[in-house]
Amino acid sequence: MDTAQLSVRAATPEDEPFLRDAYASTRAAELAAVPWNEAQKRAFCDQQFDAQIADYRRTFRETEDLVVCHGATAVGRILKALTRNEFILLDFVLMPEHRNRGWGSFLLGMMQDEARTALVPIVLYVELHSPAVAFYRRHGFVITGEDGLRFAMKWVHSPRNGGTVPAQSKNQQR
Repeated sequence: MDTAQLSVRAATPEDEPFLRDAYASTRAAELAAVPWNEAQKRAFCDQQFDAQIADYRRTFRETEDLVVCHGATAVGRILKALTRNEFILLDFVLMPEHRNRGWGSFLLGMMQDEARTALVPIVLYVELHSPAVAFYRRHGFVITGEDGLRFAMKWVHSPRNGGTVPAQSKNQQR
């Protein structure tokens, strides 16, 4: 796992094309089944990206938009909001060609350290059939709810035992 060259920096307006590409990469599998041409798929992703960003900015004043870099190359995005009560992971994506290298686990561990220091849980939403559900579960997250499209997931650190403590959930059997 080559994490020595990984860094995280604040996103700038110049990063917007990359951030749009990162978002589009998360929709590629579902759009593969849609009979649209590439221009239509891109227009849809751009519209969804714009709507997502507008909603996050309206809902969360404390957002931090970060670009994950490997050396000088942008490889991913983290969009988070840290409030007094929780660390909200709004978006976490590595570009497909940079996945399965241990980088996601390394970066999520950094976020868990940040939440541990702030004494808050990490909360997030992930699509029901996303492989990310298994990723988050491997890292101590539990399902705390479902809205028909997404699972709500939560990670809570317990200072008493140095590990994670599952949040209470009606859906723990999943």
